[in-house]
Amino acid sequence: MWYFIAIVVIFVICLIGAGVTESNKKANQTPAQKRAADTAQYGPVNSSLVCPHCQASGGVRTKAVKKKQGISGAKATGAVLTAGFSVLATGLSKKGEMLQCHCSNCSVTWHIA
Repeated sequence: MWYFIAIVVIFVICLIGAGVTESNKKANQTPAQKRAADTAQYGPVNSSLVCPHCQASGGVRTKAVKKKQGISGAKATGAVLTAGFSVLATGLSKKGEMLQCHCSNCSVTWHIA
């Protein structure tokens, strides 16, 4: 029993250490590295958009993403016809293209359908 507790304690210590080193990496980045990381994660800056939260313009990044939108009628029909086995392979939700927007000023992220 004490082996299990020791393993859990070691695992938690490793998780805490990994979180500290990740936050140190972000804190030690140069502004150019931060912009490159933001571009990779949120896409390029779209200067024509205005943030609906802080009303700042010129700092909104946009990126096309696929996001779950609801239940697909065709997949639900397939699930009924195959007694639910198709749900295991495909799931019921459909994914649609959306535009993900992220404000660099206030760090708010929203989606436009």
